[in-house]
Amino acid sequence: MDEPDHRHPLDVILPTQSDLVEELRLIRRSGIALLARQPRPSLELCARATGHIQPTEDASSYVLRSLLAETIGATQGHLGDILEILFGLGPGMALDSPAELRREAARVVGLSVDQFRRVQELRAIEQLAELILQNAHSHRMRLARLRADLRTPIGTRLAVEWLKRFEAYYRIWSPASGLGSDLSARQATRLESHWPDDEAETPDGHPSSQQRAVDDYGRWALTHFAGLLVEERRFETELGGLWLLPTAQAENNVADAMQAIRLESPLDEQDQSCLRQAMSASGGEMNSFLKTVALDPTLRSIHDEWQAWADCCDCSWTVGERVGREMFPISGNHTGISSACDLHNLIRECNNYCLTIDDGWDEISDWYRDVPFPARTNVTSEQRFAQRISPWAMHDKQRTGQDS
Repeated sequence: MDEPDHRHPLDVILPTQSDLVEELRLIRRSGIALLARQPRPSLELCARATGHIQPTEDASSYVLRSLLAETIGATQGHLGDILEILFGLGPGMALDSPAELRREAARVVGLSVDQFRRVQELRAIEQLAELILQNAHSHRMRLARLRADLRTPIGTRLAVEWLKRFEAYYRIWSPASGLGSDLSARQATRLESHWPDDEAETPDGHPSSQQRAVDDYGRWALTHFAGLLVEERRFETELGGLWLLPTAQAENNVADAMQAIRLESPLDEQDQSCLRQAMSASGGEMNSFLKTVALDPTLRSIHDEWQAWADCCDCSWTVGERVGREMFPISGNHTGISSACDLHNLIRECNNYCLTIDDGWDEISDWYRDVPFPARTNVTSEQRFAQRISPWAMHDKQRTGQDS
């Protein structure tokens, strides 16, 4: 007698999306009433991976029907209505013929049966397959999270999946940290009073070195904002925009932070689309991006709006002072920073995103290393900024020496 298979749901290998789509199409053509007679290996794997049945248990037709009904029932809008009709899961539809169900689905969306069959039907089934696989993947990741809480080993394949997720998170982390840092440095530079012999304009009509520094930090921050938009879109395309972190609260925090970063900026969705296109065309390089901004009237207008928005900040704080774990100065930690300041609200959300991702990685990173974490530096970006020689001041000093 064969030994029983004690595999865990985490060990179930999910089917490919194309295999699942073909199986769902066959089920639709045959009708849900004949599900027990249809080959359904892909759907059975999904049922095992989502915990609807144990890995060693046979998948009865009612279990698979429940899986389909749950997935479709959670799908909002026209897509959910179409799928419910197509698969005969609505009240009194189970015995309707597949042809009748297709006609009804076509009527609901206002298409002829032929148009519906050629265009809408396949798209709907493909989206259903994607939703089933996404749910299976989410369930497996949450099981892995429970194992992490118990500090038990996980399979190498799932560890690699976690690593892939965090690589995507940190591709967003980099521009988010640059955005928060440069916006903070921009305002910190405006607050400085020790720029020597600095006037509003130089004798040749150019902005002062302090103003050039302020403007440059604004441009660099805009570049990081564009880079963040590009990486967020890449995350949505490659990983479905699905945040999977060691806790549900962390998932909510990063999703809220990303949304707030976009909403707290002065730029609308079309402006953000323009920035995303320009940054993608530049290959992610700041120099190429800023050259494009300088030459394109629409992008120049966006740049000017961004700088004017940043100029509205009247907040102040002790530059270089760190409160708690903050990466950048934020309201609530510094009395001079207003909770109504849009610029510092955006900086706060950059701070929230970066710290939440760092905490998530700290929780799972012992799966990838056998050595303890090194202590993190306690030097703020503002302190590093204050310690270095200002390139603008050095330029003016050299020019003053040449003039004399």
